[in-house]
Amino acid sequence: MAARVVTPPKQQHEQGEINEGDLPVSIFLTPIAAPMRFSIMYPDFGVNNFQIRPDWINLMSNTLQFYGLPHENPNTYISNFLRNCQNFHAPGVNEDAIKLRLFPFTLRDAALEWLDAEPHASITTWEELIRKFCTKFFPPARVAKIRLEIQTFQQKEEESYNEAWNRFNELMRKCPNHGITQGNQVQYFYTGLTPLSKSQVDASAGGSIIGKSVQQTMDLFESIATIHSMFSSERVIAALTKQVELLVKLQTHGANAMMASSACENCGRNHATKSCMMLTSSEEQVNFIQNSSRNFNSYSNNFQQERRPSLGEMFQQYGQKTDKVFQQIDTNFQNQQASIKKLETQIGQIAQQLAERPQGTLPGNTMINPKEQLMAIEVVENDPPRAPVKVKAYVPPLLFPQRL
Repeated sequence: MAARVVTPPKQQHEQGEINEGDLPVSIFLTPIAAPMRFSIMYPDFGVNNFQIRPDWINLMSNTLQFYGLPHENPNTYISNFLRNCQNFHAPGVNEDAIKLRLFPFTLRDAALEWLDAEPHASITTWEELIRKFCTKFFPPARVAKIRLEIQTFQQKEEESYNEAWNRFNELMRKCPNHGITQGNQVQYFYTGLTPLSKSQVDASAGGSIIGKSVQQTMDLFESIATIHSMFSSERVIAALTKQVELLVKLQTHGANAMMASSACENCGRNHATKSCMMLTSSEEQVNFIQNSSRNFNSYSNNFQQERRPSLGEMFQQYGQKTDKVFQQIDTNFQNQQASIKKLETQIGQIAQQLAERPQGTLPGNTMINPKEQLMAIEVVENDPPRAPVKVKAYVPPLLFPQRL
């Protein structure tokens, strides 16, 4: 019987005859190293012997990271990335080449996995990278959500005018491709304002914004927000009010309940809340702003409209009233500090007295009981007097004497 000759796998491959059944099992069990692949096709720098400095990479990697989380905004991230890249400038070097090489060092977790999962050399330009990046992490559904927030914008109850304007602009910056015209922006913002803020805008516009152009109205919105940020004291008053309330609680802690109930809820002084100067001043400011655009002469028989105050006069009077409120708050704050200092002094004196008293003694002096020892006297007729007999104090017997 003739022996069967098996051709080695290498020779079978050379001859084009590969039989999988003749291959060793180790070929299928040994892991194969993945080939090096890059989703970005990096262009040349345009200058010979140029390399990106390591400090550039460390700066971008440590100060700017994008993880691909739902709350992260890729548009804001791209804006910050481009702002940092402006600090890296080399004459004659292709800037897109620098951006494409620095971009992967700022990605983390899901964002880096997305970049590695892209096909090999599928990204060749910076514009293509940004388009794919925004499509992945800022899908159309998210754009539609922000567009709806802009269209249904509403000023919050405790939100000032400048805070509402800044929040509206922040929504616009979050979605650069919102596609909303400037005229619609004016409509959405003005419609969402509270009646008080609308009256302020109308008074600043000379009665109404209908006669203004779109650009003039946008400039008016911005100027009012700027003036409010300079003179508005709502946030400062709220912070000071919280501090005063805390001081009032510390001062009235342990005091008479009747005195605590008579204190004002706004400033903490001993008067009714309805008659507080702070509340009266706030109501005067609101009434002044609401009635500034419709101030009529009540003493004229023909109801002739008086001259409307200018915007500068309105804000000057508003600033004066605000200064009075600040002065009142400052006076209340100083009074509360003086009261707290008195309480601290009294508590310190009490603590010092407790520290000087010996331990294990009562605050007062103790007296010895005069009946601590009893003396029994027996009197018998026709007997000479006897010396008093001392009665021993009763001592109870020991329990369980067998244990001793």
